[in-house]
Amino acid sequence: MPTTYQPGEVRRLRGPDGLPSFEADERPWSRRHVACQPVRGWLVEQVGGFSVDGLTEADVQALAAASGVPLTAEAADYRGRTPFGWVTTAHRTALAAEVDRILAARRPKRCRAGRCALCGCGRSTRWTRLRGWAWADGSRSATCEACTGLLRGVDPFDQTQVRLVALAAMAGMRWSRMLTSTAGRMRLFVEVGTADDRHAEARPWVFSREALDVLRDEAHVSNPGLVVDPIRRRLAEARLGRKYRAAEAAAPVDPLTALW
Repeated sequence: MPTTYQPGEVRRLRGPDGLPSFEADERPWSRRHVACQPVRGWLVEQVGGFSVDGLTEADVQALAAASGVPLTAEAADYRGRTPFGWVTTAHRTALAAEVDRILAARRPKRCRAGRCALCGCGRSTRWTRLRGWAWADGSRSATCEACTGLLRGVDPFDQTQVRLVALAAMAGMRWSRMLTSTAGRMRLFVEVGTADDRHAEARPWVFSREALDVLRDEAHVSNPGLVVDPIRRRLAEARLGRKYRAAEAAAPVDPLTALW
């Protein structure tokens, strides 16, 4: 069987089968078949018998730790010759159950408080209570995972900052205090959402579309350099140029201009 050896191994000490003896040397050594990959994701697939597509490296590491299933012969103290011969049905069942738990936690779900207080989306993988903002009936509001990340480090009781963050996210712009004047006219979903559509299915930033379109255009034209998307930035710069030229053409001509 082709094998690879790790540095520090004493090859001259072998067992009857010609392979290094487990008791031959006190120093640690290991050997690995050339078809095996020392990657945790590959090991989980071999032991569990399923694909790890959709799982991150962090998920795979947490999966192996939480399930308690040995992924290598060394961890299982297995001395046999059958590949993954230490794996049992119970091991595979434990791994599969842990995968189901991880994926279930990642599926977007609704919130009892209603849609996101900022963007108005109906489902998210995680919900966080938004202090300082309540629905019209006084009940608590919550934010989706994306909006919770946007508000990290922002005082939720400071309405100006919250509106500024919401405007930048809605318009696809970088956060800047130069947007403060426009942000003062921004409204969150928790302010305009009705009881009928509070628990409805919706995508982010689709409520009050006409008003949001007006604010988006205004923010883009007033600060085109903050627009993240390069195509939208160029369009905003062109519109700003046309706006300045129109203003200059409409400006009254000072009669003294031709006399001095």
